[in-house]
Amino acid sequence: SITILKNREIKVGVHIADVSHYVKANSEIDKEAFLRASSIYFPGKVIPMLPEKLSNEICSLRPHEDKLSFSVVIDFNKDYEVKSSWIGKGIINSNKRFTYEEVESIIVKNEGDFSEEIIALNNVTSKLKLNRIKRGSIDFDRTDIKFKLDKNNEPLSIIQAKSLNSQNLVEELMLLANKIIANKLSILRSTIYRVHDLPDLNKIKELVYYLNMSNSIKISPSISNKNLSFIINKLLNEKQKDLTNVIIQNLILRAMSKAKYSTKNIGHYGLGFEKYTHFTSPIRRYSDLIIHRILSAHLNKQNLNLLDLEKKCTHLSSVERVYIDIERKTNKF
Repeated sequence: SITILKNREIKVGVHIADVSHYVKANSEIDKEAFLRASSIYFPGKVIPMLPEKLSNEICSLRPHEDKLSFSVVIDFNKDYEVKSSWIGKGIINSNKRFTYEEVESIIVKNEGDFSEEIIALNNVTSKLKLNRIKRGSIDFDRTDIKFKLDKNNEPLSIIQAKSLNSQNLVEELMLLANKIIANKLSILRSTIYRVHDLPDLNKIKELVYYLNMSNSIKISPSISNKNLSFIINKLLNEKQKDLTNVIIQNLILRAMSKAKYSTKNIGHYGLGFEKYTHFTSPIRRYSDLIIHRILSAHLNKQNLNLLDLEKKCTHLSSVERVYIDIERKTNKF
């Protein structure tokens, strides 16, 4: 949600379904959700973490219906810098559910339903992304492969879907909300972080050496952890003579560490964040559901005894890697 104030300041709400209200800890649904760890996505099919009655109806923030939410409300000044934030539970009733394509059309044409609010949001999130990359976040320009399927879910054609401004708009607000929640919970003795270690420095050095020798690109061979994010972003954004940027991106991805869940915070290298967690998808990720419970207890000054939290992190990270591998193999097939 967004409110544009008279002094050109902006109040943005990131509203997330309050799944923890319906899925109680240690219930049978909760136990099954933990085993699944997250939803898994195939072309034309989703195997949800939670029963569809919950994920698609009761907890879905459908328009013109009162829904329970866990919200992060962020105040931006007229220069689109974060002034303050509020975290709490509430009830929301949204005016409209947009598709990414509808929002993209409004951004491009500067007209349509709620165009003033959407343009303002796009301005905010464009500035957020620019500042994030300046601080060392890796600027991967991801393109997704999608499939056009027939009525039997057999593939008819392959579509390369490029990233849209509307997707960036949502992603930046989700990243910011997750970061705010991580900072809020960092005072606790035990919580879950989404962490990402440093890349393999030698692999990046080997890539730079090869590109320099093949005259594809000229980059200083002096590489350290201090200037590594700058070097990686330069590799991603420079035009190559003989190699496509997709190949460069894949080689860099192979040098990157795997993101995982942990109670021990080492920061998130890829995003350039000192503290980061997952709060924004409790319908499809169990880690977010745990964070909702920890956050709710913290805000209400209640004690929450979470046993074997690091073991839970290990399980969630392990299942995530299995699912990613399955999804990749399915797409490859």
